Amino acid sequence: QFWLKVGAPCWVEGLSWPCWKQRQQQFQLQFLQQPPHSRTMAGCLSASAVLRATRPARRAAVAAAAAATGRPMQSQLRRLQPPLVVTAWVRRGLARSNSSTASATAGAAAAGEAPPAHLSYDPRRVRDIATLLLIARSAAEAGYSDASWWRSSCVAAQRLVGTAALGDLARFLESAAQARHRDDELLYNFGDAVVAQHGSLDADDVARVLRSHAMLGFRNDRLLAELQDQLFGLMRQSRATASGLSGSVRGLAHLEKLGLAQRPPPELLESVARMVTEHLAFFKPADLCDVLEAYNLYRIQSDPQTSQLLLAIGSVLGRSAGELSAAQCASSVRAFAKCRVHDERLLSAVATRLREAGVRGSLNSAEVTWTLYGFAKFSSHDTALMDLLSIEARRNLHNMDLPQVSSVLASLGKANVHSPVLTNRAAVRLRRLPSEDLDAAPLNDLSALAMAFGKLQAYDKPLFEALAQAFLRRGARLFVQEPCSMLVQITHAFTKVHIMHSELFAAIAAILFERFSELTLLDITKYLHGLAKVDYNLPPRLRERLENGIEAQAQGAASLGVFELLKLASAARRLGLAVPSVDARVKAVLPYEPDTGEISGPPRRPTPPNRRRQSARKRKWTW
Repeated sequence: QFWLKVGAPCWVEGLSWPCWKQRQQQFQLQFLQQPPHSRTMAGCLSASAVLRATRPARRAAVAAAAAATGRPMQSQLRRLQPPLVVTAWVRRGLARSNSSTASATAGAAAAGEAPPAHLSYDPRRVRDIATLLLIARSAAEAGYSDASWWRSSCVAAQRLVGTAALGDLARFLESAAQARHRDDELLYNFGDAVVAQHGSLDADDVARVLRSHAMLGFRNDRLLAELQDQLFGLMRQSRATASGLSGSVRGLAHLEKLGLAQRPPPELLESVARMVTEHLAFFKPADLCDVLEAYNLYRIQSDPQTSQLLLAIGSVLGRSAGELSAAQCASSVRAFAKCRVHDERLLSAVATRLREAGVRGSLNSAEVTWTLYGFAKFSSHDTALMDLLSIEARRNLHNMDLPQVSSVLASLGKANVHSPVLTNRAAVRLRRLPSEDLDAAPLNDLSALAMAFGKLQAYDKPLFEALAQAFLRRGARLFVQEPCSMLVQITHAFTKVHIMHSELFAAIAAILFERFSELTLLDITKYLHGLAKVDYNLPPRLRERLENGIEAQAQGAASLGVFELLKLASAARRLGLAVPSVDARVKAVLPYEPDTGEISGPPRRPTPPNRRRQSARKRKWTW
């Protein structure tokens, strides 16, 4: 605005400096009456309009523009080329008031800083890969998500597919993936170029391509097969770097998790495990954590090669646990738990690291869930650490979804760690959830959540009423499609806190009668043991079928442990079932166990202790 209104007319008319000064003062008065947003735009436009000022008179115009806008532009004008590009993209960026990049540009202009590279170049006019990479990285780091800008950049990249190096194009794809911009045409053209130029990528470039496809959720089977072959060839030629190998394995694992690729062949995974085990000195802790995350997603269990790999990685991470971040600690523990490899040294080192308040405080909701799951899977007895992690779970409870809440409570229940505050807060939050959220949750997580509250002895009738209604609303999806073991587990969860929901229990009993052939003896034992706690009155037809089924599976009673056998016998006795084969088996295993006829009736339930009601102040502090 300054150049168009003041600078250009003065330059054409050849006016002296006092006239310049007078018109400058008039422009300042008009400029200060504009809103701040318009002032910043005017400063950027005036800076771009006098970019090519080289003569002394034009330098004076630059100084006048700097005085009008309050920006020291003279030291920065040489960096910005060409001027029309800056004008177009700054205007387009500042026009979006809701864009974070526009705010950053306005702040940089007000502070006298140069605009970022992605606002200094028009991608439609870029003809070299170096400039394209520069602006793409700048946009990715700034979080610039303008679809038209990225589309122009992708078009420029497509023009360079035949001439630029594929490694540079892989870096551009990584920057676009970080900005969550997906261009299918560019991805397909790049994949065809990689397949045509076999062996043109190194290990780091392969990792970048796989990571980009996983972030964008893009599937290209021909390209993935080619990348796997190239990675295998680089490993055989000893040309695979540590970062490239770990990043490639992690990218393949994420693609398989998203359903975009098949699991790599066993030969590739075995080669990765052997190479990492033999060359541990070349891998940084971050690279080893990437390998652990990949095997966590693969969940390879009872494999000697995988167990050897994880134990070798655990020994290295155990010695360098002080360098691990909170996220790396969480992913490491989770990977060992998923693969069922117990390494006490690693668990001890990670526990020591997580006792530091600064490290533990940086855990997010997902990482808290992973950490609790990992320690609970190995039945950790570090009660102090579990208490600290439960406090972090309380702090992140508002960010957790229902599966994460279920996992946290189930882990605490498995580790026998009671956190009344966390349990009560989770119960309150779940009671306030709309029914649509409970209906959208997976059935496995919903049943695990009910069992977690049961293990933690959370006697909350409104909560279990909401869970029962959520189960009943599933209808055939729960009662017909899911296995009978899940129905038994749901019943067992309710009976753990001595809550009997008549409608849910009647529906489960009717379905178990129809699907009785799918029940095993362990399922029957668990089901009857739960019903005996609430003195549930079994339907006559189901009672008869249970008696006949237990007698028919009398041979299987020999495979039951002592505790399961006693549970079955006591539950049958409590519910009034006649199972002579079970009584005979108990008599053979435990000759001094009293017979059914020697017991006149069910034992008396213990009277709950009378607890004095706490004051409001004390209840507030416990909350």
